[in-house]
Amino acid sequence: MWEFETYTQALVRVIAETKTVAWARGTGMVPANKLWNSWLDEAENYCEGNSWYSEGVLGKLIEKGPKGGV
Repeated sequence: MWEFETYTQALVRVIAETKTVAWARGTGMVPANKLWNSWLDEAENYCEGNSWYSEGVLGKLIEKGPKGGV
């Protein structure tokens, strides 16, 4: 059984297992805004076998603030 400290970690695991982010878009699994769309775009790249720090990416997007489209 998987155990995660954050929701983001759980999302990353499901993305890695399903090899897609399509299930997360428009389903309410993540907020429908520019910030999360950008994060999902990054996650989609991760699906292609690239490694990334999902929470670090999310943090940087949040730091951009309203300009980032929260």
